[in-house]
Amino acid sequence: MTRTPYPLLAGILVLVLWLAGLAVWQPAGLVDETGHQLAVERIQNGQWERTSYLVMVPGYHALLALLSLPTGASLWTSRLLAFCMSVLALVLVDAAARGRAGGAGLAPLLAALLPFYLPYTALVYTDAGAVLFIAAALFFHMKRRHRLAAVAVLAACFMRQSSVVWGLFFAGWIVLDEWGGPPPVQGHVQARDAPVEGTPAPAVRLLPQVAGHLLVVVMVSLALFFSGSLLSQSVPENRPRPNLGNLYIMGWAGLILWAPLWLPLLPAGLGTLRRTWRLRPGRVLSAIALAAASVILLVLTYANWHSWNQDPRFLRNFPLLLMASSVSARILGSLALVAGLVAMAGIWRTLPGRRPLALLAFCTLLFLLPHALVEARYAIIPFLLADFIAGVERPRQTRLAVWYAVLSAVVATLFLRGTFVLW
Repeated sequence: MTRTPYPLLAGILVLVLWLAGLAVWQPAGLVDETGHQLAVERIQNGQWERTSYLVMVPGYHALLALLSLPTGASLWTSRLLAFCMSVLALVLVDAAARGRAGGAGLAPLLAALLPFYLPYTALVYTDAGAVLFIAAALFFHMKRRHRLAAVAVLAACFMRQSSVVWGLFFAGWIVLDEWGGPPPVQGHVQARDAPVEGTPAPAVRLLPQVAGHLLVVVMVSLALFFSGSLLSQSVPENRPRPNLGNLYIMGWAGLILWAPLWLPLLPAGLGTLRRTWRLRPGRVLSAIALAAASVILLVLTYANWHSWNQDPRFLRNFPLLLMASSVSARILGSLALVAGLVAMAGIWRTLPGRRPLALLAFCTLLFLLPHALVEARYAIIPFLLADFIAGVERPRQTRLAVWYAVLSAVVATLFLRGTFVLW
């Protein structure tokens, strides 16, 4: 495939337009930017002890403080550095995608247009740093430089400690690549997982490749355990506790973001359902009963209990508050959650990357489990990785990019106009 930089350049242009929009319409700090910037300035002045209010390891803030030493720390210096990190993340996604069959496609443009990610690409939030190092881990993974990928995941943990989950994901992906790929000798009938004579067993061969990621997972997990805090030390509301609201966000995101992928599959899916109904009506009735029971359980147990999710100025909180005040909205929201999960499962069955996508779904659930606060930005890395792994062909990538552009334009307008403060 011809090597063209246009998707990458288009993605960078999107980030430039967002940075310019912030400069014109939102030049002051947004929400948590003020606290993050204060931490950057205090660290630059050597006042590490005065950053104890942070709910994450101050690695991102230390990095910004170091990089801004020549000019001095300021909000716009930090925003520009976050922007540069986001541009570098796109470059890494593009380089990672060029190492696979079919080339890069629109991977960097899809990443730039991801509606959850775009607002944070030039804000003083830790997401810019976390995405950068996960993109680096993705690049090294595709290059089969697994030790360097593990180092990148470790760096991501210093941005956001919950990034430790992605170490498990990359380790699992290595295993799937080893045991899910083609047999070593074409046409050989030997079982895929049986060792070839004279070679180490698969588990022994895999150990050096996954060891770095597993070491990072163990070290970071032990550090978090002995520090007495997984996510937060100073904010009681954010102590580890599952919140089903995060699952709602993921289900809705799958239904909305991947609409260009599941809508074309809908007629064939309905046809399959009709044929199954004629041949095995019991199976269809069981599936409908399971879906209905899930919706009823979700409606009866829904609660928007976190105090930070009751602020109507945030876009993510609008549907959560609506569901809390209306039974009809709760039913529709629960139906959308179940439909979104079914739609994503249906799409994944048609994709070449369905095995790592299933692993990604499992790791995303692990990632969400300790988060008490419902945050749309928790979907950034899962969907960025999912779009990369999915491996859809160029026409579907194009439809997805156009749809992302529409959604991002709406989100950017809402934020720049001040209709909502942020996600």
